[in-house]
Amino acid sequence: MDRNAGQCRQGDRAWHRIRRQGHDRPAGGTSRRIDVGGNYTHTSRVVSRSSASIFDANSMKRQLDLYALWKRDARSRLRLSVSDLLQQDLLERRTFEGNAPLLRATTYRVRATWRLVWEHSL
Repeated sequence: MDRNAGQCRQGDRAWHRIRRQGHDRPAGGTSRRIDVGGNYTHTSRVVSRSSASIFDANSMKRQLDLYALWKRDARSRLRLSVSDLLQQDLLERRTFEGNAPLLRATTYRVRATWRLVWEHSL
């Protein structure tokens, strides 16, 4: 979509407004006023043996972090960010293979973390 386009499809209308605001330029400046971005991380299942009798296994992990940054002026910014948006729990298993086999399984409950931060440069 052209950033200067005045027309948009019905489904693009909200995104179009954000993009147009993102390309507004302050008088005499060349920087955008709104920046958005994100990061996606994928970690495959990990299986390892730390000794002859200890076996470890961790589940697959996916993580999505997003942010939006509004630049009020050259020195002031408002940042909204969210981490772990997918909220995928992590399962960790440790097995001891001895005379009396022992299994320990731990589930780490992951919740999204939202942050709203006002940044000001001195």
